[in-house]
Amino acid sequence: PILEVDNNGFISDVSGINFKEKLQEVLLNLDDDQKIIRKNLSLDIDNILGIGAFGDVIRGQLNTNIPCQVNVVSSDDMDPPVQTKFIRDLNNLLQFGFHKNMLNFMGICQTHDWFFVVFEDTPATLKQFLIVNRQDTSLSSQRVTNLGENEVLRLMYELGETIEYLQYNKIVHKNINSHTVRIKRQNSAYTIKLTVFGPTLYHIGEDNSKSMIDEERWQAPEVMRFQKYSHASDVYSFALVLWEMCCLGGTVYGS
Repeated sequence: PILEVDNNGFISDVSGINFKEKLQEVLLNLDDDQKIIRKNLSLDIDNILGIGAFGDVIRGQLNTNIPCQVNVVSSDDMDPPVQTKFIRDLNNLLQFGFHKNMLNFMGICQTHDWFFVVFEDTPATLKQFLIVNRQDTSLSSQRVTNLGENEVLRLMYELGETIEYLQYNKIVHKNINSHTVRIKRQNSAYTIKLTVFGPTLYHIGEDNSKSMIDEERWQAPEVMRFQKYSHASDVYSFALVLWEMCCLGGTVYGS
């Protein structure tokens, strides 16, 4: 396969030799409240949300009462190309800071063997949210969804505004799809939470079944042909997510 060519200007290639050195540089840039002590982080190892290139994503709790989702990372298991992406994603997290429609980065917990990258918890992906809110059209109701049109339009707007924020910060996301967009309920309304850290290559269902996510469906033609990522390729993926929202979680290029 063609190796990913990073063209956003944030980080040069990282070889396996200096990976740990680069990693320590990132950790030095963390704020004090983002350096999590291991005893303050509890993990529900049986509650796996997904499996990505960096490791499992599981649910946990921070300071005994704050729900979170944790990327469990073993740096020793990474190939050099994955190490490069890992460092790039960490740098991106620290680059743009907090945004109300991005999955909030809470901090990193480091042990001798493991890295735990901690984010706020969200109950569902956009794909799951759209499908769950479908209505059974065989019933007397003429509506096909529990969602109102204005609500869906607002979520579309929030996602577009978030991608614009990334572009303003010169960050190419490269993996926008309905599985990396999550939904959270805040103040009696649903809101978009875009994830920017690591791909989720497999989805874990409620019955613990594992299914692979075909992320190529959302890739622009120039990405599939030449691995050419740009803000324009992010916009292409964004448009396909908008189509999914109009179709209540319909499959992109289902045929």
